[in-house]
Amino acid sequence: MFINKSIIKFVSLLILLCLLSCLILCGKKDAQYYSNQGHKYLKDANTQQAVESYRKAIQLDPNAASDIAFMCSNIGWSFIENKDYQTAARTLKVALEFDPKLALAHMNLGVAYFMMKEYNEAIAAYKKAIELKPYEPGFYFQLANACSESGRRYEAVAAAKKCIELCSEGDRRIPPMQQIIREYQ
Repeated sequence: MFINKSIIKFVSLLILLCLLSCLILCGKKDAQYYSNQGHKYLKDANTQQAVESYRKAIQLDPNAASDIAFMCSNIGWSFIENKDYQTAARTLKVALEFDPKLALAHMNLGVAYFMMKEYNEAIAAYKKAIELKPYEPGFYFQLANACSESGRRYEAVAAAKKCIELCSEGDRRIPPMQQIIREYQ
C-alpha cells in the first residue's frame, strides 16, 4: 500500500506540473498573438490599438515588454525610411513607453525629430540615448549634426570631438565631424 500512495503522489505531481506548464505556455502563446496584433496596428499607424494590444500581451507575459519595445523601434525606423516622420515619432514613443531605457529608440526618435526640423526635441532624444549608452559614436554623430543645424556651436563641437574619439580609424563619420569642428572653431 505504501508504494501505491507514493506512486499516486508522484503521478499527481507530474499531472500538476504538466497543467502548470500548459498554462504558462498558453499565456505566452496568447501574449505572442497580442504582440503580433500590436505590430499590425503599428504598421497601419493605429498607435492607440497597438498600445492596447501590447498591454494585453504584457499582462499575459510581463517579460514581453522589452521585445515589444525593440520591435516598435524597428517599425518606427521603417516609417523613417518611408519619410513618414510623424508616424515614426508616435511609434517610437510607444516603444519608449514599454522600455524607456532602449537607447536605440531614443536615437531613432531623435532622427524622426531631426527630419521634421524639430532640433530641440532631436537633441533631447540624442542626449537621452547617450545617457543610456555613452560609448556609441553614432549617437554623438547625430547630436553633433542636430546641434550644428540648430546653431548650438559649442555643443556641436563637443559632440563632434566625442564622436571622433569613439570612432575607429577610417570611420566614415570622422570627416563630417572634422568639418563641424573646423567650421565652428
